[in-house]
Amino acid sequence: MSADLSRYFSYYSTLAETLPTFSPEECRVIPWFRVDGDKTLRYTYPLKKDSIVYDMGGYEGEWAAKIHKLYGCTIEVFEPVEKFASILEKDFRLIKKIHVHSFGLAGSNRTEKINLDLASSSTFKKGSKYETIRLIKAKEFMANNKLPIDLIKINIEGGEYDLLDHLIKSGLIKNIKEIQLQFHVFVPNARKERLRIQRLLSKTHKMTFNYPFIWENWRLKNE
Repeated sequence: MSADLSRYFSYYSTLAETLPTFSPEECRVIPWFRVDGDKTLRYTYPLKKDSIVYDMGGYEGEWAAKIHKLYGCTIEVFEPVEKFASILEKDFRLIKKIHVHSFGLAGSNRTEKINLDLASSSTFKKGSKYETIRLIKAKEFMANNKLPIDLIKINIEGGEYDLLDHLIKSGLIKNIKEIQLQFHVFVPNARKERLRIQRLLSKTHKMTFNYPFIWENWRLKNE
């Protein structure tokens, strides 16, 4: 979702009843802004200073910075786009508990071409400007780092389907206590794939909030 659309609805969402020509995307956004989810739901977790958090899709680092400020926990930030990774490394260079990785996590080791479009940069979209990014198999990265993960935020513009399949099939999903997740509708068969992954997630996790194709959260059962 673009920053412009976000700003638009933060102001106009209260006028929903007077705007009958909303697009499907706009209709999805309205309930989220009515509960002020970007300021509440996305930051309310049982985290402590020794918690481990993964930020998948760091972009400008706003979410990671606020989570660290609130809880003082360790955060692994993954941002494969060179420009954004460089900015994050500069911004967080003095914060020892925030580690920036200039690659993404996925189901396999590979490189891909990503269409550059600020927060909406995606390997699933076409455009005029591209960059080659590096993706690392999540299982290999996590094998060399502390588990369990207390919270993982996944906003990777279509790459979530591949990553979640890998985490589920490898069993790593059982080592993740909270999953803050944004599915993207522009991926082929997105609605069917989302339901399929949700069914798999429900075996180990329970949904704690659900705003379809905006944000949803899954908590490990018995937590």
